[in-house]
Amino acid sequence: TIEHNFMIDIDGYAWVDFDNFEEIINLIGGVDLELTEKEAQYLNTTNYISKPEYRTVSPGMNHLNGNQILGYCRVRDVWTATSGHDDYGITERQRLVLNTIFKTYIKRNPIELMTLSMKCLEYVNTNVSEKQIAQILECVVEKKANSLETFRIPVDGHFTEPKIYDGVTYPLVIEWEENILQYYQFLFGDTEEEAKERYEKYKSEKEN
Repeated sequence: TIEHNFMIDIDGYAWVDFDNFEEIINLIGGVDLELTEKEAQYLNTTNYISKPEYRTVSPGMNHLNGNQILGYCRVRDVWTATSGHDDYGITERQRLVLNTIFKTYIKRNPIELMTLSMKCLEYVNTNVSEKQIAQILECVVEKKANSLETFRIPVDGHFTEPKIYDGVTYPLVIEWEENILQYYQFLFGDTEEEAKERYEKYKSEKEN
């Protein structure tokens, strides 16, 4: 679906289910995350944190375990601190969590990082080899990376949200070409012109 719609060839993948996500968070010792008052109240009074004994979060900074973080990542009915809500709020929270995980994880020394990475791989479904992951991790350490860059599709200003479109209620109607061009610029570091050339080349190859 991603390859077809966004005109890109995917070389590798990695995914985890809910249970394994919790295990990974607990493996790294949990993460610190700041909650708004409404987020904390919502998490403590709903079943998004599936284990009742962990519905003990509070407004402000919290040290959260896997079950609590998973609950936070699933919330869509409460606005985020930066005014995201619905599906936008979910993905905003998930991007925040991924960046927080990375910052927590990367503070360890290289030996600890490698050991922890191999343990985490037990909970990850991926076609990327341990050798490739070790090489990527080495590059991350050498470059002293301390944060992740994230990108949201659809990009602002290049989609509409009509009440009804082609018989579908409340869809996202995306300006595909513009979203793809901006995605190329983010992912490959393309200039606008390079992104257009890449787009036309990929489109021509698929049509032929």
